[in-house]
Amino acid sequence: MNNHLEADSLSQAIYSPMYRFNGELAAVTVTTPFQHASANVLLPQEMHNAQLTLAQRERLLLAQLQDIEKHRAFFTQHRVEAGIAIDAVVADALLTHPPLRETLERLPFVALLIREDFPHLAQGLRDPLLRQLSEAFMLCLENAGAGKAPPTAIYDGMFHRVRLDKRFVQQMMKRGAFRPFMQTLRDNFAPFCDELVIQGIDNVTMLEKVRHLGYHAVSGDLFANATPDTLSALTRCPDVFS
Repeated sequence: MNNHLEADSLSQAIYSPMYRFNGELAAVTVTTPFQHASANVLLPQEMHNAQLTLAQRERLLLAQLQDIEKHRAFFTQHRVEAGIAIDAVVADALLTHPPLRETLERLPFVALLIREDFPHLAQGLRDPLLRQLSEAFMLCLENAGAGKAPPTAIYDGMFHRVRLDKRFVQQMMKRGAFRPFMQTLRDNFAPFCDELVIQGIDNVTMLEKVRHLGYHAVSGDLFANATPDTLSALTRCPDVFS
């Protein structure tokens, strides 16, 4: 690793939950923050990705997949999906680097999370890389509504799950037409994916505003994260759903 990254070390993985409205755990998002050597703080993984070489990014992704594989019994027993965010660099590596691809192919419950700023997302399945990804792996759109791309890829049926961008949700929630707008969005997207998720739910008041909109699941700061050692705690129904 380069000198800058030698000063940092990977922390253990963080599992952020997504719950259905009956309190059932639907999925987790897996991230690996960095522990800064000179400060007692965890820095988000995305802050470091741009500074990593391709080899370093491949090692990081392989480590994440291997950590998930250690908990295969948990994911299969509880029918929970694990999501890992990727960009075009990592996507290409998954398709061309056998150890990565083979590891991911052993984990059918792992979904790849793509953001709206993914190159050529507006082309949907007309883009060769996106077509290859959609044919080989389970894909989810991480931040629908962020304003970075039109919904072409959604309408192409590329995504198993579509997650609404948390900032988009929170901004729309302040408007009087929030409920009919969200219902219209649901009706437009639902035929083209398996599940629609509302992100950015940070308190009980926000949860109540979206509880009866016909979406499949929610995520946000209202729900505590877990580490590999506490992963099983996520299967307990949060009190807010009782």
